[in-house]
Amino acid sequence: MTNDTWTRPTPPAAPRSSAPFPGGARSGSWGGRWGGLPTGPGVGGDVADPRWWVAPLCATVAAPPLAALAAAEDNLFAPGPFLFGGSLVAALALILPAWFLARTRGRRRSRIGLSVSGAALALAFPVLLTVVGWAVLVVLLLTGNWTA
Repeated sequence: MTNDTWTRPTPPAAPRSSAPFPGGARSGSWGGRWGGLPTGPGVGGDVADPRWWVAPLCATVAAPPLAALAAAEDNLFAPGPFLFGGSLVAALALILPAWFLARTRGRRRSRIGLSVSGAALALAFPVLLTVVGWAVLVVLLLTGNWTA
C-alpha cells in the first residue's frame, strides 16, 4: 500500500475564481501551501460553527454553583468569602476567552477546553490553594526561611 498524497495528478482544468485565498491558492486548485490539498473558504476549520455558544454558556452557568459547592464542602464560608470569590473569578477568567474565540469549527476544541478547565477550576480551587499552601510551608521549613 502506498501513500500517493504528494504525487496526486492535477485534476482537469475547470473554471476557477480569480480571487486568491490565504496561502496563494485559488478555489479548486490543487497547489498552494497545503501541498495538494484543496483550500478556500468552507474547507477545514473555516466553516462557521452554529453552536459555538454552547460550551461557554454551560461553563458560565455552572461555575457559580460549583464554586459555592466547593466552598461549602469544607465549611469554608466561616473564615470569609475569599475562596468562593477567588474560585469564581479564576474560573470566569478561564471561561471569558472562550466567548471571544473565532466562531468556527476549528476553534471548537479550544472553546470546550477553556470552558471545561474553568468549570473544573471553580470546583478544585480550594483544594489547589490548600496544596499550594502546604507545599510553601514545607519548603519554608526545609530551607530554614521560617521565622516566627
